Amino acid sequence: MSAESFEYAVVGGGIQGLSAAYELAKIGRSVVLLEERYLGSGSTGRGFGGIRTLHGDESYVRVAVKSMSMWRKLSQELRYNLMLRKAGYLFLLYTREEEERMEENIKMARRYGVKARFIDPSELNTPYLDLSEVAAVVEHPEALVALPFSVVWGYWRGISRLGGAVKTWEKVVDIEVDGGFKLKTTRGAYRADVVIIAAGSGSIELLKKLGVELPLAVVKKEAVVTESLKPFLKPLIVTPKIAVVQSARGEVLADYYAEDIPTTPEDLSATHYMASFVAKYLIKLIPKLALVNVIRQWAGHYVSTPDLKPAIGDVGENLWVSVGWRSGGFMMGPAVGKLLAESAVRGKLLSELESFSPYRFKR
Repeated sequence: MSAESFEYAVVGGGIQGLSAAYELAKIGRSVVLLEERYLGSGSTGRGFGGIRTLHGDESYVRVAVKSMSMWRKLSQELRYNLMLRKAGYLFLLYTREEEERMEENIKMARRYGVKARFIDPSELNTPYLDLSEVAAVVEHPEALVALPFSVVWGYWRGISRLGGAVKTWEKVVDIEVDGGFKLKTTRGAYRADVVIIAAGSGSIELLKKLGVELPLAVVKKEAVVTESLKPFLKPLIVTPKIAVVQSARGEVLADYYAEDIPTTPEDLSATHYMASFVAKYLIKLIPKLALVNVIRQWAGHYVSTPDLKPAIGDVGENLWVSVGWRSGGFMMGPAVGKLLAESAVRGKLLSELESFSPYRFKR
């Protein structure tokens, strides 16, 4: 079987892989993106599309600020409506410990121009929220929400317009190092000088085939969505237990993330137990939803590292990876894709990503 040849092969059709492939095509590089299912079928398409710059880790904030700048211009650049809206975030805090931690986060983030402030719960014009046990509220007004699949399609169109190749329903079943790389898929074979693996939980198996072992754990997260309601919830609300947002179609989406539930890359089963758990916290937060129907639920994966920071960088000669983003991969996607593509072209990890280098696990 003859193999098509490219300078770069990107494995993974979520925002991380799509962004990297787009940036490579943008500078005239020959690139193919390989996705085992449909674009956005992994973590990208299973999240809520929240985009913020307020984080607890300084290296995250630096990348998030760059990414936010790119998000604001991305619809125009990709020539596609990403359904981007300025929703803002509200962080609801219930203990003094949570307040102190958030105070430190805000102080650090403000050095990079991030807008966030404490407000008294009484200032909120949110009669639908039960704030009886809330000690403090943090407003992060510059945060955005995008429709994940619009972003996926925008990047796909951009890659195609720039001459890149996007192959869906082609699972990479083997990678060989052979004067470059030979990637065997379920439908063909490809050669590439450089490989970027950004396949979420699927990255673990592919890296093992190349003799690369990273301390990655797969964690399952589940979400529920209600029937459509008249718009009433503008910001994305985050509590220590759940995150809640209302979609452009009026559905209320909620997920529970207070603890990690270890799983395998194959397990995408949604459970009644978790749906009832999310519903309990959702009703306590927004009592008016008690009589609203849940119309569906789903599960997705986070990939996590021991220090809860992603692994981005080279893991071998001309072999690059971006994995372990937990819930931050979508919002960081534009900046990370650009920085990773530039790193791969230069053959050296850019300084903005150095704190995420996989080599930190070997120290």
